[in-house]
Amino acid sequence: MQYKQYLLRLVASMMLLLVAACGGSGGGSGNDSRRVSGVLVQPETAAVTTTRALQRDDWQGVARAATTAVCHDVPSGYEPLAAVEIEFVDADGRTRATATTDDCGRFAAAVPADVARARAVPAAYRPIDVDIEVFAAQTPKLVSVVPMEATFQIASIQRIAPDKLAVTVTDSVTNKAVIGIPGMAFGGTVNGRALPIAKVESAANTPEAASVVLVMDASGSMGHSVTDEYGDLLVDGNGRAYNRMRIAARAAHLYLDGVSPYDETAIVVFDDAVSLIDDQMIEREFQLLNANGDVVPYRFSASGFAADPRDLRFVVDSYNYFSALWPGDSPDPRHPDTPALTHANFYPWAGGTALYDALDQALRVIRARSSTRKIIVAMSDGNDNSSLVSAEQVVREAAGNGIPIYTVAYHLSGSGAAAMEEMAQRTNASFFEVRDADLSAAFQGIQSGITFQYIVTLDRGVASGDAVDLSIRHAGVEVSRQVVLP
Repeated sequence: MQYKQYLLRLVASMMLLLVAACGGSGGGSGNDSRRVSGVLVQPETAAVTTTRALQRDDWQGVARAATTAVCHDVPSGYEPLAAVEIEFVDADGRTRATATTDDCGRFAAAVPADVARARAVPAAYRPIDVDIEVFAAQTPKLVSVVPMEATFQIASIQRIAPDKLAVTVTDSVTNKAVIGIPGMAFGGTVNGRALPIAKVESAANTPEAASVVLVMDASGSMGHSVTDEYGDLLVDGNGRAYNRMRIAARAAHLYLDGVSPYDETAIVVFDDAVSLIDDQMIEREFQLLNANGDVVPYRFSASGFAADPRDLRFVVDSYNYFSALWPGDSPDPRHPDTPALTHANFYPWAGGTALYDALDQALRVIRARSSTRKIIVAMSDGNDNSSLVSAEQVVREAAGNGIPIYTVAYHLSGSGAAAMEEMAQRTNASFFEVRDADLSAAFQGIQSGITFQYIVTLDRGVASGDAVDLSIRHAGVEVSRQVVLP
């Protein structure tokens, strides 16, 4: 789902609700009342995300669940929280008005001016108890609930300006972003003194755009088959066995489903060689044929970065040797946004593993971008055996430039996974160790955290070497993370 469309549709739908005062009761009119509105959503579980990514062979299953396809306010990876009663209480705890969310998680109500808090107790999720100002903004507030058994994770902390931090908060059960945490929930210290927080905003409401590089392993081992929870081969609807590359391509498409149009994405593919997929690489390495067998050009970006996910569907399908872009009996159809072309030459990857060289390339291209939030997401299923640069060189370069590297060890343990985990920790990001079809959930969790990042503006700047201890108290959960700023 396009995030810009989401915002426009959210505003339009909530204006209609406000006019009709749909779902509200109690309250008054004129100077004695105020309008409040919002949208409550619940994060998909990892199991739901994984199942949805595999359930269809025409990509529609990857795009969105059927229950949320008509709820344009609900972002990718979340479901509406319907039929939840919200109580609006005054300072003495007395209920002064109520509202109930509709099938798309929306609510609106007129509440008395003395209402102080909004409260709700959704089944299986932690209670909502927030200051009424959370829902009194001009734009209806999007808020996600947290599973009862979950804690928070501060997945990433990045200094994007002397007086600004970009912070990602996820829950420990679904690994998806916790959306709508009020600014008053943030606190902490810098070098032992109170962190001087001036305001906290969603990245979508600021000019702090993100540049993201997806680093995708295309080594020969990505052709290995995957299994289900019972150890049986995982097969598609046509009985064809999935392998790691097919799963990785679906995970990348799922990632693209939720990116914000204010952000840009590039893809680096590697085996024992490294390829930034841009116009120059496509012209040099690919020969593309149309339905008539004519050689045709394909161009989408001179830099490799694109803000429109539709431009990157071709790149993901080209990464996947088992897509219909490549000749032969390919089990995966093209994504609907991929042009009807066919590769006429050989697949250029499937060799060894040069993860560190790929990360070095990603760092070079991302440093040249003007975006304030620069982030790398890297996936590999093998130990590096081909790079010219070392893991230490990559970490120093990333940490020195304040670029977090999310790492995903796919069917990888031991020293290779340990090196990837250290990269994430030392660059103030997060590490995931996954197997089989769970890769899709990991990618979507990372994506949601980037899209719904928090921008923390400080009253005074922080500097390289400062020790920041950031804490969050919300929904009955408290979490902190300590980092030293690069």
